[in-house]
Amino acid sequence: MSYDICVFLPDAAPEDQKAFEAWYDALTLWREGHNYSDPANSAPQLQAWRHAMTVTFPPMNGPDRIASDHPDFDSPYVTDYCCAKEAIYAAFAWSVGREAYELALKTAALTGVGFFDASGAGAIWRPTPTGYRISAGGVAEDYEFEKDKSAKIKKNKNKAL
Repeated sequence: MSYDICVFLPDAAPEDQKAFEAWYDALTLWREGHNYSDPANSAPQLQAWRHAMTVTFPPMNGPDRIASDHPDFDSPYVTDYCCAKEAIYAAFAWSVGREAYELALKTAALTGVGFFDASGAGAIWRPTPTGYRISAGGVAEDYEFEKDKSAKIKKNKNKAL
């Protein structure tokens, strides 16, 4: 079982939750006709997100995948990344799901991409002029997390700039 998230170009995905879910369902049919293991097929902001994530969660696929004889090859941190033009879908080991969620969300905010919690309550996060917020979906726990993390994410983003 995996913990799945999707990061996306904010302008590529609809704002409305039902329209977003239809967009996501179409995306995950993987019909773009290219190698989804290659991050070069994704937009630069998405490539930046993936690159930052692979420091902690090395890829099991793609040109920079972890070698099968590497000592960490069987680590739960090795992650499956599917790189579309306007989104990257990542499947993490369930055992590291919470850690992956937090790092992926923070990294999405820092790189200016949207974030969809596909395995959780379906919260859809987007950059805003004043920070990073849930635009649709989610449950009370997500909104509490948003209150706690949004100020920290904004502070870190300003430092990164």
